[in-house]
Amino acid sequence: RLIGAHQLILEGLCEDPQEERDFLNQANQSAIRMVEILDELLQVARSEYGRDPLKLESLAVADVFQQLHQFIHLQAQNHNIRLNIPENPPDLYVFADRTRLTQALVNLVHPTIPHMTEGEITLQARTDATGEQIAIAMEISPPIDMWSESVARFQWEPPREIPQESQYI
Repeated sequence: RLIGAHQLILEGLCEDPQEERDFLNQANQSAIRMVEILDELLQVARSEYGRDPLKLESLAVADVFQQLHQFIHLQAQNHNIRLNIPENPPDLYVFADRTRLTQALVNLVHPTIPHMTEGEITLQARTDATGEQIAIAMEISPPIDMWSESVARFQWEPPREIPQESQYI
């Protein structure tokens, strides 16, 4: 996306300065996302080699979800998406690195937002039957028209008959 947007501009294929600006904005956002991914890869590599050890602590899931909400609620609002994080039991705790857990949740929710124009994203945490493990679930409820397609797209057309002279080329 980054290279493609620049190529369109360099080849003079934009119709007006506003379209060029839109492509530059897309390229800029792609470059920022690429740097974020590289930073995450470096963090993982540092952890694996012991240079940046995990800081494990007991964390209230509700606090982590609140921090996630602070990071992404404005972007969700800009896309008319309701970010729904129901109240979790106050005694629901997880043993994790706060920064990495929050980043993993942001990486789960963030990529979904630009692909929706409205709807709802719900995040919940649940314990298993033993109460020893926690599952975090994300539910996406886009508007119904996002899933609808024209009936004409689903109509079957029989294959055309191949002319005799073309069969043996």
